[in-house]
Amino acid sequence: MKKQIISLVIAFLAMYSSAYGQQDAGDPTSNISVVAQYKAEDNSVELRFFADKKSVLENGMQYGYTIERAEINSIISKQEDVKYQQIATVKPFTDAQWEEAKQTTDDKLKKQLEVAHSFYKEGITTLKTTTSPIDLKTLIDKKNAEDFQFALLLMSAIQNPKIALALGLAYDDKTAKPNIKYVYKASLTNYKGPYAIVDVPYLITTNEQSEFAQRAIEVNVGDTELGFSWEENDMVSGVMVERKNEVTGKYEALNDKPKYSLSENSLRNGFGDSGLENYKLYQYRFYGFNGFGEKILFGEVKAMPKDLTPPKKPLMQSAEHTKPDEVTITWTMPTPDADLKGFTVKHSTEVDGEFKELHEQLLDKSARTYSDTSFIRGGKNYYAVQAIDTAGNKSVSFSAYVTLMDTIAPNTPKFLSSKIDSLGVVTLKLEPNKEKDLMGYRLFMANSPDHEFSAIQEGFDSDIDNTKSVKHMFNDTITLKSLSPYVYYKAKALDHHHNQSNFSEILKVKRIDTIPPTTPVFKNAIVGETSIELHFELSESSDVKTQILYRKTDLNGLWEIVSELEENQTVYTDKELKKKTKYFYSLRAMDESNLFSDYSMSISGTPYDNGKRETVQNFSIRKNDNQYLLSWNYRVTKDTYFIIFKSNTDGKLVQYKRTEKLNFTEKETKTKQSYAIRAYTKDGGSSKMSTIISASL
Repeated sequence: MKKQIISLVIAFLAMYSSAYGQQDAGDPTSNISVVAQYKAEDNSVELRFFADKKSVLENGMQYGYTIERAEINSIISKQEDVKYQQIATVKPFTDAQWEEAKQTTDDKLKKQLEVAHSFYKEGITTLKTTTSPIDLKTLIDKKNAEDFQFALLLMSAIQNPKIALALGLAYDDKTAKPNIKYVYKASLTNYKGPYAIVDVPYLITTNEQSEFAQRAIEVNVGDTELGFSWEENDMVSGVMVERKNEVTGKYEALNDKPKYSLSENSLRNGFGDSGLENYKLYQYRFYGFNGFGEKILFGEVKAMPKDLTPPKKPLMQSAEHTKPDEVTITWTMPTPDADLKGFTVKHSTEVDGEFKELHEQLLDKSARTYSDTSFIRGGKNYYAVQAIDTAGNKSVSFSAYVTLMDTIAPNTPKFLSSKIDSLGVVTLKLEPNKEKDLMGYRLFMANSPDHEFSAIQEGFDSDIDNTKSVKHMFNDTITLKSLSPYVYYKAKALDHHHNQSNFSEILKVKRIDTIPPTTPVFKNAIVGETSIELHFELSESSDVKTQILYRKTDLNGLWEIVSELEENQTVYTDKELKKKTKYFYSLRAMDESNLFSDYSMSISGTPYDNGKRETVQNFSIRKNDNQYLLSWNYRVTKDTYFIIFKSNTDGKLVQYKRTEKLNFTEKETKTKQSYAIRAYTKDGGSSKMSTIISASL
């Protein structure tokens, strides 16, 4: 308990520290932390300073502290940049000052001063070393007693400014100016102990302080009780709680002493209130104390306890398959609670699985049976009964398993796949049946679909509660040297009640084929401007699955697939080919065993260019400012140009101008002129003459 109090004080000090720097993690250090607040009424700064090690604190009590202050006028990036000035030296009261301070009419303060003076005197005494032999237990007891005194001493100084002054742990800076940023630190006047002393500075601005921000208080609603918790992450610790009296309208204290968090690893605190009335709204106020002993309201909460006590558990009597389409569940109930509302019946396919409600409407609180017609036929069925009270609290009975009267055979199995390798090993895969009581499968084989099928394998699971291990894949070894090209399989499914399904559909498996199909043959190739029409004879092998047409433009290049031909297709036209490009073609056949024939003898063809080009469209002429403006439309390429034809003196059209544009301009003449356009390409192609148009005078 004493260790926890020490941790509380150290956490309290750490919460108020605002350090610029720190020692290396490996050094034994002691921090002297400063806490400050601005008092607007007399324009002063009130300081508290504490050491986090008892021996260091006692040293300060004996020799005193030096108080330093720095004024911050700009952004400081390093602690070394802060220029401090000594403003005071502080020491505890002398004996005369202690006696004078205790001459007070406040009995409570007088008692606190007497205790603090006693602790102060005992603390000074402990600074003296002893050479007397002492056992380990005595040392531990002595250390615990000293730590407890240290904790109480600091708590007194924190809460009472007169005690802090008497102990030399406080100072009022009355030379501070308003609206200035100051940094304060306190250092030991004389220290030669084992610790590296870290003077932790504190930054404050001397202006009106803002109101304390209220904490977020979490409420834990209980049955006739309420719990509250919050983070003590600011300058307020401990808690005093008040609850509003609904009769008088006044708030009444629930604790006569502050409650402090005793956790060593957290600054979280809490409070509980019990013996309350459910569904009644209560109002609370929460107060704490800041570093100067001032009482601060840090939260107000309204909360309501509620009924969280579940009803008594129903007692499951039985769950029986009473009819082919009905399971009957019965239960009993101990003396029902007064607030019992009703029941729900729940179902699951696993004893530890999710239980789902079987009905939407709540069963009456007098109900003791329920009939289920939605149970899983051929599967597992577990039932439980849930009681619900008027507050929504629930309790559940133990579950019950139903043994079904099973006369229903499993569904007919289906083959998913088959595979045979070069050694004659056949691998068969079945689609798993969904029946929960599936025991397994029986495999049958024959060399002809008309022969009697013989059972060759069984794959059964003997554990009725573990259908996941049912075998769905089977291996069979057959001879590849047989007059029958195929082998045939069927399967049956069986459940744990020995109900058998119908036979599956027959699965036909082809024995391994090592002979490739015959090679297709080209008969002719008819070449067009942008296409080549190919004529060929297909492979004559009976097990051909597909015939493939290939093409390439480089005799030494790789073949590329053009098309997989349709069944009995003997003509194929390859379209949208490039003119003047030579194309080579070949054929191959592939059989049902994915064996390929050889490539056929290739055949080639080169689409030709007839030189015809598209005719110019929308040729027109208009006059503008004594000029003829000719324009037309055409799909132009980089090789396209146009010849303009113009009528001569004899009225005949002759070549006049060449242009690569889609328009032409020339001066107006006094004689009637006729024009036409013809498109050309640089490879010698040309279009028909356009429509002849004339320019009007």
